[in-house]
Parts: sequence; C-alpha cells; structure tokens
Amino acid sequence: MSKGEILVANGDLQMNLASIRDVKSEFEVFFPADDKGVRSTFAIPYFAGLATGAPHAENGRKFLDFLLSADVQKTIASDALGRATRSDVPVEGRISELLAGVELWQPDWAAVVATLDADIAAYTKAVGR
Repeated sequence: MSKGEILVANGDLQMNLASIRDVKSEFEVFFPADDKGVRSTFAIPYFAGLATGAPHAENGRKFLDFLLSADVQKTIASDALGRATRSDVPVEGRISELLAGVELWQPDWAAVVATLDADIAAYTKAVGR
C-alpha cells in the first residue's frame, strides 16, 4: 500500500495512520459497508499487568499508574494514534475521526476461546498441514 503496488488491503488502523504520518504513505483508510450500508470494525484490546511474584512489583505498579494517568492518556491520540482507555479523557484525534459512524463490533472472547482448539484443527485440516 505504501508504495502504491496494491490497491486495497486490510490493516491495523494505528499502524496505517503511523505510516501515513511518519513515512508519508499516500493511501487512505476506509471501512467498507455491508449490504445495509453499515460500516464496522473491531478492536483488539491491549492489556498490561503485573506477574505474580514479580521483582520490583511496587515499581511496576507505579509504572502502570503512570501509563494510566490522565496526563499520559491525553497523549494517546497524538503520540500513539490511538484512543485513551480512561473515560474521563476526551476522545479525539484522527483515529476518532475515522471511526465516526463506524460500528465497533465486540467479539465474545469467551466463545472464541471455547472453540479455539476445534477451529485450529479445522483450519489445519483445510490447509492440508
């Protein structure tokens, strides 16, 4: 996409926006609509936590508190081209503009995990591995 070698591709929204901003890639991000005109996507969540028994756990907690502070979360839109996790931080930036009017689908991760082994087995069989 960045070099104009292919016309359409799917990708990670944050990485695509970073490519446009940092590498000056010349492509546009869009969300195709279904037959009813509904545009949709889903978000893959990021997680952070402390491992049980981790050394320097107090410093780890301080680091997580820092990352989740309002001051740091306010930089997410401009620096990471993402959306803040805190509800008290305004949703803004290019990613929010692109997601306006786009339905955010939320997978049932428990259901995904419940059938994951069978899904992997079916995929493996289908591709002949």
